Amino acid sequence: MPLKRIRGERGSAILWLAIALPVLLGSSGLVVDLGYLYYQRGKLMDIAEASAMAGTMELAEGDEEAIAKAREYAILNGVESDEVTATVTSGSKKVKVKIDRDVSVFFERIFGVKSRQVSGFGGAEIGPPAAMGEEGGGTDDTTEPGDMVPFGIEKQDFVFGELYTLKAGASSGPGEHPGNFGALALGGCGASVYRENINYGYDGILRVGDWIWTEPGNMSGPTTQGVDFRLAGHEDETYDDHPDNSPRIVIAPVLDEFDCSGRCQVQIVGFAAFFLEGVGGQGQNNYVYGRFLHFITEGEIGDGENPYGLSVMEMTDYYEG
Repeated sequence: MPLKRIRGERGSAILWLAIALPVLLGSSGLVVDLGYLYYQRGKLMDIAEASAMAGTMELAEGDEEAIAKAREYAILNGVESDEVTATVTSGSKKVKVKIDRDVSVFFERIFGVKSRQVSGFGGAEIGPPAAMGEEGGGTDDTTEPGDMVPFGIEKQDFVFGELYTLKAGASSGPGEHPGNFGALALGGCGASVYRENINYGYDGILRVGDWIWTEPGNMSGPTTQGVDFRLAGHEDETYDDHPDNSPRIVIAPVLDEFDCSGRCQVQIVGFAAFFLEGVGGQGQNNYVYGRFLHFITEGEIGDGENPYGLSVMEMTDYYEG
């Protein structure tokens, strides 16, 4: 091959390399910048979603309180005050959070671009519960707020702060139906299962419309033992002054009616939250009482209105509603 041609091909290769190198470097730099922006967007999305959830948990206190809580949560997680916007929509049932941040770039600076705006979105809403509980909820032997306890209460017009009998004594309430006093057999029968369900909450899922078994008998000993277990270390807490994670916050199935005798099935029409006050009475007159509470927890949202005060929260699309 002639020497002149070899030199010509080498010169062409150098020329093409000179042309391609800036393109390759620019492409690599763009990939780095895009990867970094994507990472930052993921962080903002996580914060926005968590902030929306935090705000939604405050909707029971009012729209302004929910907005303030969502903003507070975002700021505590490193977001500047002017970067976060929180709103309440859908008739005070949904909190939406948007975070906008100018993120510095690296290689794009050679083209005069110093930063790009990155946004994170999050939405959460509340509604009436279609189902409550979770599989494995009680297997870790922990007592938690919002535990499902084995007390059934008949549907009625509940009033926040009022005292209600959750498990009756021999002389009142559901006990007027022979053999039944409001105790439920959730996940099994007998005193041991019943007591464990009070201690740690029912380990399973209950749905509106389910038929569940009653636990006949006054169950005086297991009732007192279970309630005392939940109250241990939390005796100073009250309905008006208790932490959000108090184990004295319990959830009970609301029943259509308690019109059967002995071990029988009753139907769930909803769920209600109560602040557990304690056990009263002696022996066969042993009863459990609690105050009706407005409570929001995680769960599956159902249709229609919410006549029993308990609301559940779930994540939702920012752009819906």
